[in-house]
Amino acid sequence: LSTKAKSDFTAKVANATTKDAVASIVSDAKVADALVGTKEDAKSTIDEFKFLSNTVKSELKTKVEAAKTEADVKSVVDYATQANEDAKQLQDVQAESIEAINAMTHLTQEQKDAFISKINESNLISEVKSIRANAVTENKLAEAKANAVSAINALTHLSDNEKTSFKDKVAATKADDAISSIVSEAKTRDTVIASQYTAVTRIMGLEYLSDSRKSEFVLQIQNATDESSIQQILDAAASEEPAAKE
Repeated sequence: LSTKAKSDFTAKVANATTKDAVASIVSDAKVADALVGTKEDAKSTIDEFKFLSNTVKSELKTKVEAAKTEADVKSVVDYATQANEDAKQLQDVQAESIEAINAMTHLTQEQKDAFISKINESNLISEVKSIRANAVTENKLAEAKANAVSAINALTHLSDNEKTSFKDKVAATKADDAISSIVSEAKTRDTVIASQYTAVTRIMGLEYLSDSRKSEFVLQIQNATDESSIQQILDAAASEEPAAKE
C-alpha cells in the first residue's frame, strides 16, 4: 500500500468503535494491498510483451491501474495476452507474405513495393492474406503475358506490325483466358499467312492460266481470312488450268 493509503486505513482504525469494525478495516486493507501487488505484476507482464507497441502497453497499464478488483486486472491481462499473440501472428503472416512477394519473378519492383506497402499498413491477417493473393494473381498474369509475348515473337510469318498489334492486346488484357485467346488468334493468323504464301506460289506455278487470272486468284487469297477459304480459291484456280491449256 502507498503511504497515503496506509494513513487512511490507520485513521479508520483509530476511529473504529468496535472490534468487528477494526477487523473489517484490516481485511479491506489486506485486499487493497493484494490488489496493488496484482496490479504491479500485471503491468510487469504487459511490459514483457514483445509484439505490442509502447502506446498499446501504456493504454493497457492505465486500465490496470484503474481496475477495482483482481478480476478486473485479470481481464485486462487476458486481453493483453491475446492481443500480443494476435500481433505476433500478424507480424509472422506479414513477414511470410513479404518474402513470398519479393520472390515473385514476374512482378516489377514497383508492383512489389506497392503490395508490400499495403501489407505493412494492414492490421488484419485476413487483409494481408488477401493482398498476398492479389500479388500471386498479378504475378501469374505477368508470367502469362511474358510467355504470350515470347510465343508471338516466335511466329515466323506475321509482320512486325502485326506482332506489335497482338502484343499490345496482350499488354492491355486483365485475364489469363483472354491472353490465351489472343495467342491463339495470332497463331491462326500466322498459319493463314503461311497458307497464303504456299497458295500464291502454287497459283503462280500454274503453267497455262493467264497472268491476269492468276492475279485475280492471288488477290482473293490475300484477302482470305482462313485456310478453308484459301483452299477453295486454290481448288478453283486449279480447276481452270485444264481449260486454259486448250
